[in-house]
Amino acid sequence: MPYWKRKVKPGKTIEVKKYYSRVHKPKESRLEKKNLTTEQQEQVNIRQTIEHLRWLLNENFREGDAHVEFTFKLECRPDTYDELVKYKDKLIKKLRREYRKQGKELKYVYVLEAGKRGAFHIHMVINDVNLRTLKDCWPYGRIFTSTLDETGQYGKLASYLIKEKGKKKVENYGGKAYSPSRNLKRPEVEKKVIWNRDFYKEDPEPEPGYYIDKESINRGLTKDGYPFLEYILVKIESQPQPG
Repeated sequence: MPYWKRKVKPGKTIEVKKYYSRVHKPKESRLEKKNLTTEQQEQVNIRQTIEHLRWLLNENFREGDAHVEFTFKLECRPDTYDELVKYKDKLIKKLRREYRKQGKELKYVYVLEAGKRGAFHIHMVINDVNLRTLKDCWPYGRIFTSTLDETGQYGKLASYLIKEKGKKKVENYGGKAYSPSRNLKRPEVEKKVIWNRDFYKEDPEPEPGYYIDKESINRGLTKDGYPFLEYILVKIESQPQPG
């Protein structure tokens, strides 16, 4: 039976997912649908959230942008989640104003770290980071920055923000795990049915000009309980020729 192949091209990466569905699925019982446990369903939801955040980061951010953590001094620490949201709103308003002055457009994704014991922080991935600008916009505590690298593959950052920060926020306060600015680009998603094979190849193959991120290779079950294989290809940057 045929299978689905989904391809997404955010930034310098190509993400490939091959999977079966209730419409296109193999006949062999070894790959028949399995009912997901509650824990497995939760993992599917987390995986999909990480996936969509990873697409946004890879499509919109690059080397020189940064993951920034805004913390609070004791005297400024918010007492409630609603107060944390107000601090976030003030921060974004100030950043937008400063970016306009500098002739730049602010792009961001934020995650509110909201623990039940008052461990409130604001995590943001921001473009064109200037430390002086950040300090001018955040007089309420310390700032920690981590610059993005040149690979364009920010899957580990997406996983960290969702699993370590966003998941706890959702559990404690509900809502979304992360929030992006409206000016971020969404990569196109291509889906097609592969009819000429009974099964997809279990070993992923690289495309010309790309290498496979070995850590990205993942096998599991879709939300419908059918097998899938997914992996990420990362663009090979041309090396400068010796003079």
